[in-house]
Amino acid sequence: MKLEHLNREDTAEAVDALCSAFADYSVMRYVLADSGADYDDHLRALIGFFCNKRLVRGWPVVGVRVDARLAAVALISEPGAAAAPPELETLRADLANHIGKAAWKRLQRYEAESDLDAPEAPHHFLGVIGVRPENQGQGLARILLEELARMSERHPESTGVCLNTESADNVRFYEHMGYRVLGHRTVDALETWCMFRPNA
Repeated sequence: MKLEHLNREDTAEAVDALCSAFADYSVMRYVLADSGADYDDHLRALIGFFCNKRLVRGWPVVGVRVDARLAAVALISEPGAAAAPPELETLRADLANHIGKAAWKRLQRYEAESDLDAPEAPHHFLGVIGVRPENQGQGLARILLEELARMSERHPESTGVCLNTESADNVRFYEHMGYRVLGHRTVDALETWCMFRPNA
């Protein structure tokens, strides 16, 4: 197993890994509810956007390789108020055009609602963490979460790590990793938990 920080040249492989991990995840099904036969294409566009909006800001995209194949990926947002690069607006417009206005509105609604319980103090945000199905149970998510905790603790402003999950099983896993629930909301029919792990 090899932990590494990824760059733009790794984007396609990172998207492949995350599409495999999230092919049937509740958030993706909610956002892309009316994609029909275009679901796989729209899923790839959505996850590609999640990756690229970090990379254009210089934020971390971290992966774990198993036998040289990227098996797990985490997409991270850092604290700070730096202005968004103009490229980000292009990425947003391209995604909205690709997946459709209704899907884009659902994504915005989910993100706005799930963010309501996040701490006000500066923190890292784990936007996405995924492990290929065939690599689950190998401790790869733990490796990524431990790296993220180290990143937060080294950062001069960050007070900890925040994330959202839509799985009660994941809530228990994250609690085992030192996170606590800050809020539990329903976005339409989608349940989401906001969780936080303070720096040690």
